[in-house]
Amino acid sequence: MISNNAKKLPIAAAAMLLVAMSVVGFDLVSGQADRGTEAIGTTVLAPEPVQREAEDRTRLNELEAAFDNAKTDEERERILAEASTHLREPTSLANPQRTAQYTEVSNLLTLAITDMPKQENGHAAVPFTRIGYSEQDGMLVVRIHQDFSTLDNMKAYEKIIRGVIGNEIDLKLVHGGDYWVLAECPNGPLEDCDPLESGIEMQVVNHNSCTIGMRATYDNDAGYVTAGHCADGDVDGNVGQDSISSVIGTVSKETYDKDARYETCDCAFIEIESGDRDMDPEVYWQSYYPTSAAHASLDDYVKIYGKGGMTYGYVTDTCDNVPTRGGPILWCVVVVDNDAKRGDSGAYVAQTFDPTPEFHGILVAVTSQTSAYVKHTQFTTNFSGLEWDFS
Repeated sequence: MISNNAKKLPIAAAAMLLVAMSVVGFDLVSGQADRGTEAIGTTVLAPEPVQREAEDRTRLNELEAAFDNAKTDEERERILAEASTHLREPTSLANPQRTAQYTEVSNLLTLAITDMPKQENGHAAVPFTRIGYSEQDGMLVVRIHQDFSTLDNMKAYEKIIRGVIGNEIDLKLVHGGDYWVLAECPNGPLEDCDPLESGIEMQVVNHNSCTIGMRATYDNDAGYVTAGHCADGDVDGNVGQDSISSVIGTVSKETYDKDARYETCDCAFIEIESGDRDMDPEVYWQSYYPTSAAHASLDDYVKIYGKGGMTYGYVTDTCDNVPTRGGPILWCVVVVDNDAKRGDSGAYVAQTFDPTPEFHGILVAVTSQTSAYVKHTQFTTNFSGLEWDFS
């Protein structure tokens, strides 16, 4: 992961680092060191939108719901056996060295583009909607905004990108849809829930409604995590339900800055006031609660517990940088091909088909057919002493 000091990293320094990285040389097909010849990267341009794979997940989602409510091990085994015929085969990380190299290059490219003068129309010099290394393609993938995704434009953007990353990197430019939006909700009724559970609605006073995430303790105070933009600088702000008339707690810390170049942790902690509301060790949309936290892998099938309901999807990328409309670039988020809703910011992301599902992270942004979440380790890294409550 790139350090916070990189927020001020000039393009010249980035270029020097890229040159240093290419001194050894890489065979970009196998990823093995090649000291004798100069590797030339492949370029792929794909200006046409690609429809999401036509895949009926109705039965898979029904099986997951049945698995959550199964009463016996025998019943779970039967459900899991059928589910295994529907689930994709997980994609293994074939080359960790290549992943690390390309992730660093994607971070440097993101910073370089944000430092470039914008176009007259206000868009970035390369109007991207996502930048990251695709483990599936084995390439650095730059997704271009739908309004600028023509072949001629992509050829021009390729020259700009190659000017930053050099010629050794395998590069793919694709149609990238629209910009990301933060998954808060500007309107929507609040329900007064007692006891509190993960997956229900909450709202910081004078902000949009979001979702209560995972239970945790921070500075010896009990509470929940949620997305930082749900508070957006309003530390000590009251958090409530039932149109804010029922205060359930306060924002004790948040790390989101809408004016920053990028955010590594769109994160907040809500301290629940002692005695005001009970806290159940449950997630509203399921009968199980996690006992551990872990990172999802490519093609893992995950579930997201937002106030708009439970949604499912496959992990398509594990570390992408995504610019948000009216906000900063969200750094190294995990992307899922599900249909999360506005208001699901803060939603809990977890493993499917396991009686003790692993907690993966907190949802922060959405597009029409994808969502992005912050990894659980971003919270524990940025909130010293925060501990997940798996009781």
